[in-house]
Amino acid sequence: MEKSIARTELYNADEVFFSGTAMEVAPVVEVDDIKVADGKPGKVCLELKKLFADLTHGRNPKYMDALRPVYEK
Repeated sequence: MEKSIARTELYNADEVFFSGTAMEVAPVVEVDDIKVADGKPGKVCLELKKLFADLTHGRNPKYMDALRPVYEK
């Protein structure tokens, strides 16, 4: 789900992260010099980051059919 939120909602969040093509999944630990939760990447973000990396690097056999080589073997 994607929606617009007020910056102040980020101040009280349990976790904040960005996702996108270039950065994949990146934790946000501070917003406007205010720590998010304990100021460390959260469990959900770290798990998503690992799952995404495993998928895109072919380390998760469950999702191998989602990958397409861009080179000839």
